[in-house]
Amino acid sequence: MPGFADDLDNRMARLAPHACGVALATVDSLRRVDLRAGDGPLFMELNLKIEKSSGLVENPARITVAHGGHPGPTLGTELIDEAIP
Repeated sequence: MPGFADDLDNRMARLAPHACGVALATVDSLRRVDLRAGDGPLFMELNLKIEKSSGLVENPARITVAHGGHPGPTLGTELIDEAIP
């Protein structure tokens, strides 16, 4: 007979299948960062006040609103250290 913990594990696996932890937090500050002029993203940066957590918590957290301009070249690692003429 499955218990509450088993049910919670199943719900968490469905809600956040790639999560490495869970946190209860409040948003301490919020700012809009627009790096699109340099091909970066537009994102909201949230500084969190962590009340309780298990596992890894990213702070600040970022929510991407819009992706930036052009992606960089996709060079193989063998070409990264070579000088470009």
